[in-house]
Amino acid sequence: MLTALRGMHAVVVRSSWHALSETLAQTSIDGCVVDADHPSRDEARREIEAIHEQYPGLAIIAYADVAGELEYYDLGELGVDGVLLAGRLEADEIRNLVDQALAANSAIRIVHELEGQFSTVGSRAVAWAIEHARSEPSVEQFAAAMGRSPRMLVSALHRDSLPSPKTLLLWGRLLRAGTYLGRDRCTVEETAFLLGYSTASSLARAMKKNTGFTAGEVAAQGGLTCVQTALFAPARGAPAKLKVLPLALAICFQVGWRLDRCYRRRRRGPRGDQHLQRELSLGVSRRGRWHRSDLRHSFERIRTSGVTHADSARRCREGPGEIASTR
Repeated sequence: MLTALRGMHAVVVRSSWHALSETLAQTSIDGCVVDADHPSRDEARREIEAIHEQYPGLAIIAYADVAGELEYYDLGELGVDGVLLAGRLEADEIRNLVDQALAANSAIRIVHELEGQFSTVGSRAVAWAIEHARSEPSVEQFAAAMGRSPRMLVSALHRDSLPSPKTLLLWGRLLRAGTYLGRDRCTVEETAFLLGYSTASSLARAMKKNTGFTAGEVAAQGGLTCVQTALFAPARGAPAKLKVLPLALAICFQVGWRLDRCYRRRRRGPRGDQHLQRELSLGVSRRGRWHRSDLRHSFERIRTSGVTHADSARRCREGPGEIASTR
């Protein structure tokens, strides 16, 4: 087991629960593998419960004997994040199981910190994207895990102001990258290899594009905390919308003003005076309501065509019936 884990993790071995507690108090540890039968099952349970209470963000993987009662671990009686079966797992399986336990624990911690910001579906989607960051799932697999079609998943994420499923899966990988970069002596190249990126520059470009920070800046500013704050900031995307809104209003104003000018010019045809007199006699403008500028222009044009103000006022009082009789 030690050989399998040392290829991907910095492993520290402690022979007693007391020594493990001292190490956890002095060093930043992401997870630990413990013997759940040492020295006895009852004592191991008490020690694990104490570690859970003191370090809630720590992933705990139990090392179980094949001859033992597996239900004891499967039913979650110990509250562990994963179980290693002695003598049944190969090196790759051990690495994958430990990584899944660490990812699940990290996802639970992040979702807990984001509690109240997203709906239940949004929180589940964020957690799933973090847990499956290394397996590179498709959008269809993501939607199926959420119990929705891809289109329904897009709508659900949109209601929580979350990005598309494809982008959210990328965010899950970047959050895992933040966890690795926050560790001591974990380089960008090693992080890219662990997350399945072809090159370190690919990871660096994705990190810079989505968070605004380089990989070195993320490592210097706390790793996971830096990435999480950059991706899930409440005001994310607000400045861009505020810049677009005034521009859209200005365009609508210009278009409306030009259409109104074109409409006025078309009304100035050979029969324009008759239309204006009819609108004035009805007491409304051509848009169906009183408009001071329209009535002022109507008075001026009627005056030039030989219609007096007294005639106009008489037609307003007599109403549309008089117009019909004078046609």
